[in-house]
Amino acid sequence: MDRRSYITILVKIVFLIPVMALIMFLPAGTWYWPEAYLFVATLLVFFLASMFYLGRHDPSLLKKRSKMKPEKGWDMAFTVFSTIMFLSILPLSGMDAVRFGWSSMPLELKAVGFVVLSLSLIGVFLVMRENTYLFRTVKVQKGQKVIDTGPYSIVRHPMYSSFIAMMIALPLALGSYYSLIPSVLMVISIIARTVMEDRTLHKELKGYGEYAKKTRYRLFPGLW
Repeated sequence: MDRRSYITILVKIVFLIPVMALIMFLPAGTWYWPEAYLFVATLLVFFLASMFYLGRHDPSLLKKRSKMKPEKGWDMAFTVFSTIMFLSILPLSGMDAVRFGWSSMPLELKAVGFVVLSLSLIGVFLVMRENTYLFRTVKVQKGQKVIDTGPYSIVRHPMYSSFIAMMIALPLALGSYYSLIPSVLMVISIIARTVMEDRTLHKELKGYGEYAKKTRYRLFPGLW
């Protein structure tokens, strides 16, 4: 990938991270929140590692994921709703766990949250590495083929599986029980999007029906 594209994406990351930090720290009413710093650092490492890997091995995917916009009405609704829910977790966690102390979460549970959060980000990276057709939106591309290797040999929508784990882990990592409310709402929306996307792929992606028969589970191995 050319240097200009790298710089453009890097600028987006450099802008996004401080904005997320402000959304967290300002409602918290203090800059002393170790869990928030660890979360921001974890996210920054993930963004940079993904950018450099895809820039070298799959630059077209990196460009597509940074530019695609939803084309279907229900996909746009999901995008708006999920963005609101995710952004709700950050300030609510600050108010809950730090400013007002509504939640008192044990350190062990926070540690579990960070472990699961890190594993979910690794899962997202593995999915991006495996699937060059991976858009941010639901869209079947010209010449697209079914991917049935790597995480896709376990479930049909491993990216969403990773997102669900991430959304449950994030409130725990930040020490907020109340943030599980928007988190659970987002999980429900991800499951709904999985249903809609699965139907779309059955209709529009050649070979998906055969793949679905071989890989039975959508999100959770042994369950659904």
